Amino acid sequence: MATSPEAFNQVRNILRKLDQSIDAARQRRLDTDPVPVRSAGGTPPAPRPEPVPGRARPMAPRSDRHPGALPPRGM
Repeated sequence: MATSPEAFNQVRNILRKLDQSIDAARQRRLDTDPVPVRSAGGTPPAPRPEPVPGRARPMAPRSDRHPGALPPRGM
């Protein structure tokens, strides 16, 4: 089945507009400089450290036994 020239031109125009929109959004994103937020003292906030993945730690034993909890081992 052949595509009509009119349908082809419509799709081409839609893709051209989409491409221009993407280029404009990229340009706006790259041209904007983020303004650092200042605290009340006039100094910029300290950068947050990157979270470092590590090993999981065992949970501390709970002193308050809730209903439905398993009895301690050996009982």
